Amino acid sequence: GVGSFLKLAKQVNPSSKLYFVNDLESNSTYVAKNILPDQETYFEDVDSGNSYDIIFSDGIMNLLDDEIIGQTLDKVIKKLSLGGLFLLLINLDPAIIRKDFNLHWMHDKLQENGLQSMWGKYTFCSLWRKIETRQGL
Repeated sequence: GVGSFLKLAKQVNPSSKLYFVNDLESNSTYVAKNILPDQETYFEDVDSGNSYDIIFSDGIMNLLDDEIIGQTLDKVIKKLSLGGLFLLLINLDPAIIRKDFNLHWMHDKLQENGLQSMWGKYTFCSLWRKIETRQGL
């Protein structure tokens, strides 16, 4: 999962820093202490001036209503560095996924706003690269 990907990213770029932005503290703490124990981690608010090379969304979007999803994707698009990667994981558990959840709408919004699907378009696990910056995002 995300922990394995973080380990790989650290091997590729040993000087990288790991930031948790508006994450559930219990999950962040688990990743920081158990998956990457030697990695210095930082916690910051999404409204910081930073941009990021890799952003993960791990099984949370399917719990939100469409308006909040749209606002969240706008923030992701804005905060992602040009050339950066967005890994989007959707939890398909029928007990928690919204019946009217629209994955295609989410993926179309990403593509319409300068992200290119690297793999997994219209699937529960997709990887996107920011190839251009659109005005306002």
